[in-house]
Amino acid sequence: MAIHNGRVVIPMLMQLMQILIKMLPGY
Repeated sequence: MAIHNGRVVIPMLMQLMQILIKMLPGY
C-alpha cells in the first residue's frame, strides 16, 4: 500500500478541494 500511496493521495486531495469550494462562497 505504501507504494501506491501516491495514487491514493490525489483523489483525497480532490475531495478536500471540492469540500472547501462548497464551504467557501465566491468560488
